[in-house]
Amino acid sequence: MAYQNGPAKEGPYGPLRRDIIELRLKPGMTISIKALYTYYDSSRSPMRDALLRLEQEGLVMLLPQRGIMISRIDLKRAEEERFLRVSVEREVMKIFMRQHNQADIDNLEDSLQEQEKCISTRNLRAFLDADDDFHNKFYCAVNKFWCAKTIDSVSGHYRRFRLLSIIKQSICKEILSQHREMVEAIKKDDEQKLMALFNHHLTKMEKEGPEFLHKFPDLFQDMEGKQFDSLNLDFLASLVTNSKSE
Repeated sequence: MAYQNGPAKEGPYGPLRRDIIELRLKPGMTISIKALYTYYDSSRSPMRDALLRLEQEGLVMLLPQRGIMISRIDLKRAEEERFLRVSVEREVMKIFMRQHNQADIDNLEDSLQEQEKCISTRNLRAFLDADDDFHNKFYCAVNKFWCAKTIDSVSGHYRRFRLLSIIKQSICKEILSQHREMVEAIKKDDEQKLMALFNHHLTKMEKEGPEFLHKFPDLFQDMEGKQFDSLNLDFLASLVTNSKSE
């Protein structure tokens, strides 16, 4: 089946990267070159360029004569990606508190409604997008959106970790609750409360890392995986199905 999402002019890089960071492709799985050409409807040169870019980002490993391996989640790198985001976003929040207006608060509340909708439909990927949109509104309000885009472009390991962390619907509800508290702190012009909520909100990884390492060892550790010669998969969907039966 040829890959249908996204404009053809984008080439295979964008669709393949999205499938990796959205956990459609399982970390650690190997894929034949033939399967990549077929699924992403790509010729050799564009696919080679896409794979080289993704290798530089640490999202794939090139396997001579075999194809590629989707990189397992590097917990150390994910933590560094998180650290980068927290360091920049903390300053963005401080600037936001000095210059935001009512329209900025309205935008944040619109995002809260979108997050609630995603929870009700149990769409994890859409919820994570809405989560990102909520945080990006702070960057936009202070004219730092380039910073947000740059951080996103180098945070593939952290994003996959975040997606794993919201498999349970209760976690999504907790995140939404924290976002609501942040908005209430902004309305009250309580910067100290906002920063305390922000620090708690984005520092959960220290506790969750070992838990996920134990629960999903094959996603983090160096283990041999089956090579796939055709692609029509959704790894995240299988995790969600399994979590419902627990």
